[in-house]
Amino acid sequence: MLLEGDEAADLLVFNGSGDILATETFTDDRRKILPQERTLQELAEDKRQTFRALDHAGNVRDFAVVPIVDNTVFVLGSWEPGEKIILTGRGESYALYFPLLMWITAMAVAYVGIHRLVIRHVRKLGAWMRLYAGGHTDFADAQLNHAPAEIEVVAQAFRSMTTRLAEQDRLLKDELDEKTTLLREVHHRVKNNLQLISSIMNIQIRNTRSDEAKHLLRRVQDRVMALSAIHRYLYLSRKLSMVRADQLLDDIIKQLVIVGSVDDANSKIEIATKLAPIEISPDQSVPLTLLATEAATNAVKYCGAPQGQKPWINIVLNDLGDAYVGLTIVNSFDPDADQEQNENKGTGLGSQLIESFVSQLGGTLETKRLDTRFELHVIFELLQADDDTP
Repeated sequence: MLLEGDEAADLLVFNGSGDILATETFTDDRRKILPQERTLQELAEDKRQTFRALDHAGNVRDFAVVPIVDNTVFVLGSWEPGEKIILTGRGESYALYFPLLMWITAMAVAYVGIHRLVIRHVRKLGAWMRLYAGGHTDFADAQLNHAPAEIEVVAQAFRSMTTRLAEQDRLLKDELDEKTTLLREVHHRVKNNLQLISSIMNIQIRNTRSDEAKHLLRRVQDRVMALSAIHRYLYLSRKLSMVRADQLLDDIIKQLVIVGSVDDANSKIEIATKLAPIEISPDQSVPLTLLATEAATNAVKYCGAPQGQKPWINIVLNDLGDAYVGLTIVNSFDPDADQEQNENKGTGLGSQLIESFVSQLGGTLETKRLDTRFELHVIFELLQADDDTP
């Protein structure tokens, strides 16, 4: 109430068609406060105005009309004429400001109601979604405080969705862990079998009297141990979808160093490596490792140096960019002993295997024979690992 004493103002909300939308009291005689000579549709067409007229009960009253929503929703205020009013000034000023004050009050009440019934619950749902995006998945106990039924349905759907997705993630993780464990076990058993084969071959080498047979068996043993190194790496690796080529080749080279000395025990080969940290797919790791083993073994076989110098081998793995990788193996040789080596040249199986492994990699092979060194260059393109590989 804005009037002193018992004087009061009646309010009525209506639209441009003259339909009553809301009144202060929802009784059957709520139209008694309306003016006799004018309809609500006429008042809506005249828009903002103040006037004095008889209501439907025959009482003289002051009326004020003000639009509140884009000239489509209006408020009608009606009160008994009088001079005792809280707002100072003429009665006409009161008639003008009263609907505005009532509209501001209505908007404030509406905002508080919307905030309590909708906004605070929507904000809470938004906070839940941000938590879910951040990795939190347990919303089983998350509740809204006295939310409307419509919003509670949305909250329940969100809780059900997050619970279902969390269960699916758990099942997928369990399946992935099981698959990874089985793959590691396979690699472990293959490694053990290859090492067993290498041990049997080692026994055979010791029992063989022919130097040529021993040499051939050792070459086969080197290839078997190269395969074993791959499976040992995959068994110990945390990530099975990609293989660090530099670490794998380093293991192979260390094995070759153990058996890679020249016949003269006092003359050891100096092996220098520069291996870039490059990841390759498991499908490429096998031909690359066998290629490096075969090329390095050939380098050891033909490695030499002029009198007074030490033989050497350089092994380089480079990232060439654009998903291309280069492998280079260079060894020194003694030009004076080159003629004798050509006369005692082997079957060429090593060269055939190298070409085969390069073909499996989908790469290109280039060899250079210079005055004091022999160079082997291989360039191949990296392949992407399968998406379902752990």
